[in-house]
Formats: sequence, structure tokens, C-alpha cells
Amino acid sequence: MAGESERRIDVLSDSTGETAEKVVRAAMLQFPHSGAKIFLHTRVRTKEAARPVLERAAKEGSLVVFTVVSPELREYIHAQSHELKVEALDLIGSLIGKLGLFLDRQPINMPSASMPLSDEYFRRIEAVEFTVKSDDGKEPRNFKKADLVLVGVSRTSKTPLSTLLAQRGLRVANSPIVLGIAPPPELEEAKQDRIVGLTIGLDPLVEIRKARLKQLGMPVDAENF
Repeated sequence: MAGESERRIDVLSDSTGETAEKVVRAAMLQFPHSGAKIFLHTRVRTKEAARPVLERAAKEGSLVVFTVVSPELREYIHAQSHELKVEALDLIGSLIGKLGLFLDRQPINMPSASMPLSDEYFRRIEAVEFTVKSDDGKEPRNFKKADLVLVGVSRTSKTPLSTLLAQRGLRVANSPIVLGIAPPPELEEAKQDRIVGLTIGLDPLVEIRKARLKQLGMPVDAENF
């Protein structure tokens, strides 16, 4: 079994596993120094695909957290976990059962990734693609097309915020502000009420840049700021 500082959590899903992973990570915030690592296994829809994950979990002493809608596969994972002495948590099975009783309906038992895709889904995909192409001023012509344009000096979290907003369906472009270099002229042509400047305090900015320089193996001195 892995040492306490190397605990392993296997998240097994018959879909993308995004929801299950978020639930686990949210719960893990209560254990900030656990040292646990999360491993995601997506689109596991057969016994043959599930068995190696469970065998590895038995070998590593992992916790298995799973979201599977197929009753047969759920029962298989429960049975194999018992046989292999694997700690396993069914995140969705009991909820589906409770909802079935409450709603007096039978579940369709279809993985969410197999559901018909909505216009909202495709809108978000398009927004993410737009945002990736428009990161760090790479496509200034997209400023006029963007729902938001983020500007700021380096290390003000332009890219992470752009990505987060894109996942919510907004087409976001961002552009750096660099000392001595004029902003791209396309910025003047964009709708001014859609341009947002990101700021940060001087002290945290210096610390972030120091950490970045150390990560790159560069000397930490004032000239590099």
C-alpha cells in the first residue's frame, strides 16, 4: 500500500468524469495537506474496462470513487470491490435510486456523454476555441468579435480567467500590457465597454514573478521584473 503522503484516489466514470472529479476535489479542500493524487478514468462502460482499474486500486491501496449509470456495471464494480477488498464509493447510484422513488420514474440509464448535445454545449465549445486562439494577444482582430477583452500586465491571471469565462460560454480575448510597447491598434477598435483591465498589488505581483523566475531557473533580480 502507498505511504500516507502518496494516497491515490481513482475516479471512475462512464462519461467525462468532470462532475465526479469536481466533487472529489471540492471535498479534498478539507484536507489541504493530504498529499493525495487523483487519477481520472473516463468512459469506462464495460466490465473489461473497469476490472484493470479496480485491480490497480487493490494493488495501490486506492480509494475508488465512481459514477456509473448502468445498473449491471454498478453491481459489478460493487462486487469486484468487495472481492478485491477495495474501498469504493458510489457517488451517483444511491441518488438515482432515491430520485426514481421520489419521482416515481424509471431512469433511462444513459451516460451523460451519450445524451443529445444541446445548442448551449456547442456554444461553449465554440467559446473555448475562440478564447484559446485569442490568448495573449495572438489574434488582435478577434478583439472586435469578443464578448470580453481582458488586458493587464504579465501575471495578472488573464489566461486562467479567460479560460474560466469561456467555459461559461463567453468568447474572451486577452492582451498583455508591456512597458514601452504600444497596445495593438485593434484594441481601440473594439467595443470599449467590453474591455476590462486586470490589476494586482505590487507586492503580490513581485512575489509571483519571483516564483516564476525560480521555476524557469533564472536569477531573481530587479532587471527581470
